Amino acid sequence: MGRVHQGKRRADAEVYLQIYRAGYTAGDRYVAYFIGDVGTWSVASHEGWHQFVARHFRRRPPPFLEEGLACMFEQVAWDNGLPRWNLSVNGQREAGLRKTVRREALLPLERLCTMHAGQVVNTSGAQIEGFYAQSWAFARFLWDGRGGRYRPALQAILHDLALGEAASGSGRDGREGGEGREGAVPWDPGEVRPLLEQYLGKSLPEIDREYEAYMRRLASVTTPWDVEN
Repeated sequence: MGRVHQGKRRADAEVYLQIYRAGYTAGDRYVAYFIGDVGTWSVASHEGWHQFVARHFRRRPPPFLEEGLACMFEQVAWDNGLPRWNLSVNGQREAGLRKTVRREALLPLERLCTMHAGQVVNTSGAQIEGFYAQSWAFARFLWDGRGGRYRPALQAILHDLALGEAASGSGRDGREGGEGREGAVPWDPGEVRPLLEQYLGKSLPEIDREYEAYMRRLASVTTPWDVEN
């Protein structure tokens, strides 16, 4: 093991050791704390997306988008002994988004799209909650916002990243998603904006306006999760 590789592992460990509940993914393996059946299923589903991407994508999605998509798998229900997922429902993230909106702490997309989980893991609970809630909301925006208008663009992004054909905005973030497949190029935060603009066919400010409006609509509805938590 070379010194550079050792140094990277040491730096990663400093981040991972700050995670004391839920779980994380390193490379294509994940570690989880047992937090009850329902919570552990949710974590396993979230981290399972990171594992899948690490094993099968030649280029990684931007970290905030990969996190947002992972959050879309957190709502797990069981049917005849098999897990089922509703990608458009996540009470925990909806409640977190509402809190973030009420605090007037929404991050502009220009900043959010350059972030990764390692940057918030040792911050306040509110900042962590906001990062994951907004990342989830952006993934949902691409999945079913505007009546699914941007879903083909999301599918194209994921298809091209998996094959290593996307022009920019991907790579390896070295944090929650781990190292990924061999040969993955380092993630460059500066490439995310052109990636989104290319595939969505709009400028980042235009995307941000639609995204913020979508978030505020999501945050306007109270669910049982708000009452219970």
